[in-house]
Amino acid sequence: MQPSARLWRLPFALLGIAACQPAARGAAQQPMTDTDVTLERVYAAPHSGVSAAGRLVIRDATAWQATWRDVVGHLTPAPALPAVDFSRAMIVVAAMGERGTGGYEIRVTRAYRRDGDLVVVVVEVSPGAGCMLIQSITAPVEVVRLPRHDGPVTFLEEQERRDCL
Repeated sequence: MQPSARLWRLPFALLGIAACQPAARGAAQQPMTDTDVTLERVYAAPHSGVSAAGRLVIRDATAWQATWRDVVGHLTPAPALPAVDFSRAMIVVAAMGERGTGGYEIRVTRAYRRDGDLVVVVVEVSPGAGCMLIQSITAPVEVVRLPRHDGPVTFLEEQERRDCL
């Protein structure tokens, strides 16, 4: 197994564990409030070097460098690593994994704070009826920068089908 493949699997496993923690017992039920968080697209492409689907939260420069190499390492020349001040910001990567044709897209459409947690909305778009598709392996990815949040991050997954009729 390549080192980059291991880098992707461990954070996703840890995120899965953290996202599935039960709420504290006896906590008072209070109304949930949503506060939108500004997100900035750093990179998006239908072709990436990330063959596995997943969501990744990056809060340090070392993980960012390794992940960036995975995302754009297939390009020659590879784009320069975008600067991130991890004392104020963090990176979220949404990867769709390999697909057998074109027409797929992944987007981080919204992020908001809800009662101390950060919720990131990810939309996976698939081609629908009547679409003429390129016959090529694709691996859609989107990378966004958000204000730093050290608490839990939950991903809200949405599916969209785009018909071409």
